[in-house]
Amino acid sequence: VWATVTVTFAALKPGLLLGDGPARAGHVELVDIGLDTGSARAWLVEDGDARVALPPRRRDDHKWKSGVLVLGGSPGLVGAPWLSANAALHVGAGNVRLEIPGATGWEIPPSEVYSRLLPAEGWADQAVSDAAKCKAVVVGPGIGTSESTRADLRRFLAATAQAVVADADALTLLGRDAGIVLSARSGPTVLTPHDAEF
Repeated sequence: VWATVTVTFAALKPGLLLGDGPARAGHVELVDIGLDTGSARAWLVEDGDARVALPPRRRDDHKWKSGVLVLGGSPGLVGAPWLSANAALHVGAGNVRLEIPGATGWEIPPSEVYSRLLPAEGWADQAVSDAAKCKAVVVGPGIGTSESTRADLRRFLAATAQAVVADADALTLLGRDAGIVLSARSGPTVLTPHDAEF
Protein backbone atom coordinates (compact mmCIF):
# COMPACT_ATOMS: atom_id res chain seq x y z
CA VAL A 1 0.00 0.00 0.00
CA TRP A 2 1.20 3.49 -0.92
CA ALA A 3 -1.01 5.83 1.10
CA THR A 4 -1.59 9.51 0.49
CA VAL A 5 -2.55 10.11 4.12
CA THR A 6 -2.17 7.87 7.18
CA VAL A 7 -4.02 8.55 10.42
CA THR A 8 -2.44 7.12 13.56
CA PHE A 9 -3.68 7.37 17.14
CA ALA A 10 -1.92 8.52 20.32
CA ALA A 11 1.68 8.35 19.09
CA LEU A 12 3.79 7.69 16.02
CA LYS A 13 4.50 4.00 15.48
CA PRO A 14 7.99 2.69 14.56
CA GLY A 15 6.69 1.37 11.25
CA LEU A 16 5.80 4.92 10.19
CA LEU A 17 9.39 6.07 10.80
CA LEU A 18 11.64 3.17 9.79
CA GLY A 19 12.42 1.39 6.54
CA ASP A 20 9.88 2.01 3.77
CA GLY A 21 7.32 3.30 6.29
CA PRO A 22 7.81 7.04 5.70
CA ALA A 23 7.52 6.67 1.91
CA ARG A 24 4.51 4.35 2.08
CA ALA A 25 2.60 6.29 4.77
CA GLY A 26 2.33 9.57 2.89
CA HIS A 27 1.30 12.51 5.05
CA VAL A 28 0.89 11.28 8.65
CA GLU A 29 -1.84 12.74 10.86
CA LEU A 30 -1.38 12.07 14.59
CA VAL A 31 -4.70 12.09 16.45
CA ASP A 32 -4.96 12.32 20.22
CA ILE A 33 -7.67 9.97 21.51
CA GLY A 34 -6.86 10.35 25.20
CA LEU A 35 -4.44 7.42 25.61
CA ASP A 36 -1.55 7.79 28.06
CA THR A 37 1.75 7.57 26.15
CA GLY A 38 3.90 8.24 29.23
CA SER A 39 5.27 4.70 29.32
CA ALA A 40 6.64 4.82 25.76
CA ARG A 41 10.11 3.28 25.45
CA ALA A 42 11.13 5.00 22.21
CA TRP A 43 10.99 8.65 21.18
CA LEU A 44 11.46 10.57 17.96
CA VAL A 45 14.04 13.34 18.33
CA GLU A 46 13.46 16.25 15.97
CA ASP A 47 15.42 19.44 15.25
CA GLY A 48 13.45 21.48 17.78
CA ASP A 49 14.22 18.94 20.53
CA ALA A 50 17.93 19.25 19.86
CA ARG A 51 17.81 23.06 19.94
CA VAL A 52 16.03 23.07 23.30
CA ALA A 53 18.48 20.52 24.74
CA LEU A 54 21.56 22.59 23.91
CA PRO A 55 22.39 24.92 26.79
CA PRO A 56 23.34 28.49 25.94
CA ARG A 57 27.05 29.25 26.05
CA ARG A 58 28.08 31.31 29.09
CA ARG A 59 30.59 34.16 28.94
CA ASP A 60 33.10 32.29 31.12
CA ASP A 61 32.94 29.00 29.19
CA HIS A 62 36.20 27.67 27.77
CA LYS A 63 37.15 25.12 25.13
CA TRP A 64 37.09 22.12 27.47
CA LYS A 65 33.63 22.98 28.81
CA SER A 66 32.25 21.61 25.54
CA GLY A 67 35.17 19.43 24.46
CA VAL A 68 34.52 16.36 22.31
CA LEU A 69 36.69 13.31 21.76
CA VAL A 70 36.11 11.39 18.54
CA LEU A 71 37.61 7.92 18.90
CA GLY A 72 37.50 6.05 15.64
CA GLY A 73 39.19 5.26 12.41
CA SER A 74 42.01 2.89 11.63
CA PRO A 75 44.81 2.87 9.07
CA GLY A 76 43.27 3.94 5.77
CA LEU A 77 39.81 4.55 7.29
CA VAL A 78 39.81 8.06 8.68
CA GLY A 79 37.02 9.72 6.67
CA ALA A 80 34.05 9.02 8.93
CA PRO A 81 35.74 9.99 12.22
CA TRP A 82 37.21 13.08 10.58
CA LEU A 83 33.73 14.11 9.37
CA SER A 84 32.34 13.49 12.88
CA ALA A 85 35.07 15.62 14.45
CA ASN A 86 34.50 18.50 12.03
CA ALA A 87 30.73 18.26 12.57
CA ALA A 88 31.36 18.66 16.31
CA LEU A 89 33.28 21.87 15.57
CA HIS A 90 30.43 23.17 13.41
CA VAL A 91 27.82 22.69 16.14
CA GLY A 92 29.88 24.55 18.74
CA ALA A 93 32.21 22.12 20.51
CA GLY A 94 35.08 24.10 21.96
CA ASN A 95 37.92 21.61 21.65
CA VAL A 96 37.68 18.57 19.42
CA ARG A 97 40.22 15.79 19.59
CA LEU A 98 40.39 12.98 17.02
CA GLU A 99 42.09 9.77 18.15
CA ILE A 100 42.77 7.02 15.63
CA PRO A 101 44.10 3.64 16.76
CA GLY A 102 46.92 2.34 14.55
CA ALA A 103 47.05 5.33 12.20
CA THR A 104 50.40 6.72 11.04
CA GLY A 105 49.31 10.34 10.72
CA TRP A 106 49.78 10.94 7.03
CA GLU A 107 46.16 10.02 6.27
CA ILE A 108 44.60 12.65 8.57
CA PRO A 109 43.50 15.77 6.65
CA PRO A 110 44.52 19.14 8.12
CA SER A 111 41.84 20.94 10.15
CA GLU A 112 41.20 22.70 13.45
CA VAL A 113 40.75 19.29 15.07
CA TYR A 114 43.54 18.07 17.35
CA SER A 115 44.74 14.63 16.33
CA ARG A 116 46.37 11.94 18.44
CA LEU A 117 47.63 8.64 17.15
CA LEU A 118 46.92 5.68 19.41
CA PRO A 119 48.49 2.22 19.24
CA ALA A 120 46.51 -0.28 17.21
CA GLU A 121 45.99 -2.38 20.35
CA GLY A 122 45.86 -1.44 24.02
CA TRP A 123 44.61 2.12 23.47
CA ALA A 124 41.82 2.11 26.07
CA ASP A 125 43.76 3.62 29.00
CA GLN A 126 45.09 6.56 26.97
CA ALA A 127 41.64 7.20 25.49
CA VAL A 128 40.03 7.13 28.96
CA SER A 129 42.56 9.69 30.20
CA ASP A 130 41.90 11.96 27.22
CA ALA A 131 38.12 11.56 27.48
CA ALA A 132 38.22 12.80 31.08
CA LYS A 133 38.97 16.30 29.74
CA CYS A 134 35.96 16.27 27.43
CA LYS A 135 32.21 16.66 27.85
CA ALA A 136 31.28 13.98 25.31
CA VAL A 137 32.79 11.17 23.24
CA VAL A 138 31.94 9.77 19.81
CA VAL A 139 33.26 6.23 19.40
CA GLY A 140 33.14 3.76 16.55
CA PRO A 141 33.21 5.19 13.03
CA GLY A 142 35.88 3.30 11.08
CA ILE A 143 37.49 1.82 14.20
CA GLY A 144 37.34 -1.75 12.88
CA THR A 145 35.95 -4.94 14.34
CA SER A 146 38.95 -6.95 15.54
CA GLU A 147 38.85 -8.82 18.84
CA SER A 148 41.51 -6.52 20.32
CA THR A 149 39.40 -3.48 19.38
CA ARG A 150 36.37 -5.14 20.99
CA ALA A 151 38.35 -5.59 24.23
CA ASP A 152 39.64 -2.00 24.16
CA LEU A 153 36.17 -0.61 23.45
CA ARG A 154 34.67 -2.48 26.40
CA ARG A 155 37.46 -1.31 28.73
CA PHE A 156 37.01 2.24 27.47
CA LEU A 157 33.23 2.26 27.95
CA ALA A 158 33.46 0.75 31.42
CA ALA A 159 35.96 3.38 32.59
CA THR A 160 34.52 6.51 30.92
CA ALA A 161 31.90 8.59 32.72
CA GLN A 162 31.38 11.09 29.88
CA ALA A 163 28.36 10.96 27.60
CA VAL A 164 29.14 8.58 24.74
CA VAL A 165 27.68 8.38 21.25
CA ALA A 166 28.32 4.85 19.97
CA ASP A 167 28.25 4.65 16.19
CA ALA A 168 29.11 2.32 13.30
CA ASP A 169 31.75 -0.29 14.24
CA ALA A 170 31.15 0.31 17.96
CA LEU A 171 27.61 -1.01 17.47
CA THR A 172 28.95 -4.09 15.70
CA LEU A 173 31.51 -4.67 18.45
CA LEU A 174 28.90 -4.35 21.18
CA GLY A 175 26.49 -6.62 19.33
CA ARG A 176 24.11 -8.65 21.44
CA ASP A 177 26.08 -7.78 24.60
CA ALA A 178 25.28 -4.06 24.31
CA GLY A 179 22.74 -4.12 27.14
CA ILE A 180 25.15 -5.80 29.53
CA VAL A 181 28.14 -3.61 28.64
CA LEU A 182 26.20 -0.33 28.64
CA SER A 183 24.22 -1.01 31.83
CA ALA A 184 27.52 -0.98 33.74
CA ARG A 185 28.39 2.53 32.51
CA SER A 186 28.02 5.46 34.88
CA GLY A 187 27.48 7.98 32.06
CA PRO A 188 24.75 8.25 29.41
CA THR A 189 25.07 6.45 26.08
CA VAL A 190 23.40 7.19 22.74
CA LEU A 191 23.29 4.48 20.05
CA THR A 192 23.01 5.56 16.41
CA PRO A 193 22.10 2.54 14.29
CA HIS A 194 21.01 2.95 10.70
CA ASP A 195 18.21 0.64 9.53
CA ALA A 196 20.46 -2.37 8.83
CA GLU A 197 22.35 -2.03 12.14
CA PHE A 198 19.05 -1.60 14.00
